[in-house]
Amino acid sequence: MDYVPGWKDYLLLFQFAGLFGFSGWLTYRLAVGRLQDQAIWGAPTGTRADLFRSLISPLLLSTVCGLIVTSCFLILSAQRGVLRIRYLFLLLAVYSLVCLACLLKSGALRWRLPTREWLAVRCRPQFQWSDLWLAGILLLGLFTFGKTAEYIASQRDPGEHANIAVRLAQEQGLRFSDPDFQDFDEDRQKLFLPVLLEDALFLEVVPGFSLLDAETGEMVPQYLHLFPLWLSLAFKLWRFDGLFGFNVLLGLLSLLLVVALGIEIFRSKTVGLVASSLLCLNLGQIWLVRSPFSETLAQVLLLGGVWMLALADSRRKGGLGFLAGMVFGLSLLVRIDSVLAILAVSMFLILARSGLAGRVGLAVRPVAAGLAIGLAYSLAHFALFAYPYVLSILHNQGVLSFLARRWGWLLALALLATALLVSSKRLMRLMRAWQARRFPELKTPNDRLTRRRIVFVSLSALVILVFVYGYFLRPMMATEANLLPLAPPHQGAIPYYDELNLV
Repeated sequence: MDYVPGWKDYLLLFQFAGLFGFSGWLTYRLAVGRLQDQAIWGAPTGTRADLFRSLISPLLLSTVCGLIVTSCFLILSAQRGVLRIRYLFLLLAVYSLVCLACLLKSGALRWRLPTREWLAVRCRPQFQWSDLWLAGILLLGLFTFGKTAEYIASQRDPGEHANIAVRLAQEQGLRFSDPDFQDFDEDRQKLFLPVLLEDALFLEVVPGFSLLDAETGEMVPQYLHLFPLWLSLAFKLWRFDGLFGFNVLLGLLSLLLVVALGIEIFRSKTVGLVASSLLCLNLGQIWLVRSPFSETLAQVLLLGGVWMLALADSRRKGGLGFLAGMVFGLSLLVRIDSVLAILAVSMFLILARSGLAGRVGLAVRPVAAGLAIGLAYSLAHFALFAYPYVLSILHNQGVLSFLARRWGWLLALALLATALLVSSKRLMRLMRAWQARRFPELKTPNDRLTRRRIVFVSLSALVILVFVYGYFLRPMMATEANLLPLAPPHQGAIPYYDELNLV
């Protein structure tokens, strides 16, 4: 049966869009402070800026900020067991009023009539032929990404994510009790489950959900929860059309973010448009956006985080740096392999702090504070709500067994690294004294420069090793655990972890 929306559905969607956009715009204004928009995007006051800089970039940044705010409230309401649209709207409204009061009190936002110069820049932006190119990219992306029904041909079942979204739309939180699995004794387990619960690690008893307690029937959703919560919100707003079309919106947002990154990093709109065109025609991107089980939200958060980090560097705005750190930290709630991006950003912050990253105008402390808050919140969510999925990943990758076998060596290595770090200054003095005695004709090296080089080489080696393990090495799995049976009428099985089981 087709979904025919009524006026109440349109009103609900309009309310959400208004609160989402208003809260995102206020967050964007808090981040940029007292600067006017044209100063932020590089357009001199009184001149007519191009359409992307004067209109699309502020709207795009407001949308990314709205994603951050709404994601925080979504995950918080789900944790507290009040996952209802009315509570989400209330949180967004209260947050918007608080931000508005802070902006008015600080003088960063004033109620005044628009000036002639502002109208010349804002209301009459300069048209460029590249804007037609951007419009063509979005239309092409809508065509290539929009056929979401073709996920059936991909031989991947979106039922788990869809089942999680629909079930979360009915429940009030991430933890709930299913009466069908209360007092789920051993006899019923043998009847309905392939293995007993005591022989499995948080078994997925129904698609998309793990059973925590066989007596109370308590369950939590499988996978990480931010993306299923957004799918649940899309289902509440626009039923299954919204659920399957949410990835399409994220795909179009990715195209705009790539253009913005090309402008900000390479100082060339043409580079951004070419990169966005290639992404729009990339078969892997098309397949991922069309598939409602793929967490395209992680791509949007990471692209938005890099863009805000570049803006914070070039515009010297600590508020944008704080939001960028928050985005990278929250991306861990979407995909577990976002930890690789967090590691790379952490290394960049250390190098920027030590001066090895060149001339960087970035305020490191706000970015580090936002990253620490987002990362700490994600880890706390793992410990309370997502530990079945995280433990199953660590078990499948062989990390738990490796830690159990090698904990002594790892502890000794950690103690050795700590001792070297504590005694680094003493070692430098000893090396300098030994060099002065052994080679008196050589000049004494700069201790600070030497320490920076040691830090740079150590961090580079660490990041390279982690990425090599994450993308090239595969976990050692049992012979019977890495086989995928062929679809009928074919017979036999093929190994699958070489392609699918990345970290």
